Amino acid sequence: MKKSLQISVFLVLVTLFLAGCSGGGNGTPNPNSGFKIDAYAYNPNNPSVLFHTAGNVRGQFIQPDGATTGTIESFNQGYSGIGYLVINSARVPGLWRLTLGPDFLGGSLCLTFETSDRHVTLNSLQTLTCRGISVGLTVTPNTIDALNPPATVTFSGKGVQNTFGEPNLAICDEFGNVIASTQVQANQLLWVGGEIDSVVVSTPDLSQAYDGTYMAIIRNVGPDGTLEAVGASPVTIYGNPPPPPPPPPDDGGGDGGGTGCQGPDVCLEQ
Repeated sequence: MKKSLQISVFLVLVTLFLAGCSGGGNGTPNPNSGFKIDAYAYNPNNPSVLFHTAGNVRGQFIQPDGATTGTIESFNQGYSGIGYLVINSARVPGLWRLTLGPDFLGGSLCLTFETSDRHVTLNSLQTLTCRGISVGLTVTPNTIDALNPPATVTFSGKGVQNTFGEPNLAICDEFGNVIASTQVQANQLLWVGGEIDSVVVSTPDLSQAYDGTYMAIIRNVGPDGTLEAVGASPVTIYGNPPPPPPPPPDDGGGDGGGTGCQGPDVCLEQ
């Protein structure tokens, strides 16, 4: 009798344990957590080159994919380019029409709005892209030795102006961080037909840039003194390979923690 009682108690504990591991407790997704959005601008001359960007993001729920949770069926928000834009309580799963384009206050690398229809599920990450502002702008040379750079870099294209101050050249990494910048002097602006047609600017110090693809961005000074991106083009930097990563610490087998999160698009803010 005692043995039968012990077996019964054991079976009850196992049942409760399995119930707790099969959807209850902390492992249960929040049904109103909606979905996340990330945004990138692509170079129209090379759509495979993507750079993280701020922008205006819009969404419209079209139809459900079965039973849904959440109540939000439309949104129109500015995205800073930092982390992910989380659409809390968005109605999912379902078909959404999502749009990315220039934000309300400027500062985005998007030239135009682009729309796509997506079947969105709970907690999914939707990566949106837009046509970048590098239309009609080219940089020469577009491949630079970091430790032996040319004396100058030439930008050809429209849109640069010095009405409110000297334009600025920024070299940014894929996360939007400025790794080098320099001011464009008045004698470095080349005029054709009454407007600035190209810029010949002194190459900034690239000794801290490791091998990879970067975005060279020309920024005008706006009437309020802020910098406004008017053109961008990819630049390949070589000759300075990154150092090898440090060996992992011997912590006795722990998982080490850490989020691995990156992404502030600060290129337009520094």
